[in-house]
Amino acid sequence: MFWFLTLSCYVISVPSGDTGKLDLSFLVPVDGLQHPVLHQLAKVLPSVLLQDKAPKTVNSYLRAFGAWTCWAEQCRVSVLPMKPVVFSLYLVTVKLIKENKSVSTINSALYGVSWVQKKVGQSQVTENPFVTQVVDAARRILARPPERKKPLRRTK
Repeated sequence: MFWFLTLSCYVISVPSGDTGKLDLSFLVPVDGLQHPVLHQLAKVLPSVLLQDKAPKTVNSYLRAFGAWTCWAEQCRVSVLPMKPVVFSLYLVTVKLIKENKSVSTINSALYGVSWVQKKVGQSQVTENPFVTQVVDAARRILARPPERKKPLRRTK
């Protein structure tokens, strides 16, 4: 026995999560889709793309990318695509020298930008040899020096 479902039976819902911070609707051309169900599904697809990671991870990536966007706009440089030298300057000035934060801020910036670049289909600035050298230097500069234990004194 076969069941035939008409296309009007499909329920299309937008997945939960805050997807308004990154608009990926340009990735899915809805104009070429003539069928109404495919058209609706194509509208939902960008919000699905934003859910490949845990919600807190996505939010941290979006915050990191937002920080890059803010800095890039202040400096009047292109947000996307990124130039490796400019992104390196961002890492050095904002994350390294001015704020003197931990290595995790460097990692957060890298992961956030890399994640967004994957979403929009661009080559990743984090794989550029110049950027990786700056990142390695930043990690070394921000690493905490080892705290050696003092030897115990013998009491007589």
